[in-house]
Amino acid sequence: MGKETPTLYIVGLGLSPGNITAEALEIIRSVDDVFLETYTSKGGPAEFINRLRSIRSDFTQVSREDLENKSGEVIMRKLENGRNAALLVIGDPMIATTHAAIAVIARRRGFNVKIINSVSIVCAVLSQLGLSPYKLGPVATITYPRMGVLSMRHMRC
Repeated sequence: MGKETPTLYIVGLGLSPGNITAEALEIIRSVDDVFLETYTSKGGPAEFINRLRSIRSDFTQVSREDLENKSGEVIMRKLENGRNAALLVIGDPMIATTHAAIAVIARRRGFNVKIINSVSIVCAVLSQLGLSPYKLGPVATITYPRMGVLSMRHMRC
């Protein structure tokens, strides 16, 4: 039996250390290598670093240059060596195009990629201001199949 394909987990940590989900904690504890990116958020990186140290002390901080200019090579090398890795991101990881690009690079190189979403600033701002996302433009609701039918409804407000 062959070795499993390594997985890159791109993990959203939420907007504060208290937002870290059980799923995110499990991944942080179980992967071979952990990378923390804090440059896409101004939201208290020191608090996240301290919280992460209490969970796992052997993590590597990555910079904008590491992810954007060097295409996440430091992470890709770990995956190439058969190791599972997690890239931790404050907020929701797919709000920033940087993380979407890293996911594409990893997939193109044949690695598995799993996104662990969390609360983003976009969701939080809407909620805190009492705004409805339906007011931002059309929203589509896709329901679970019922009696073999998958329906979709566009809401316009």
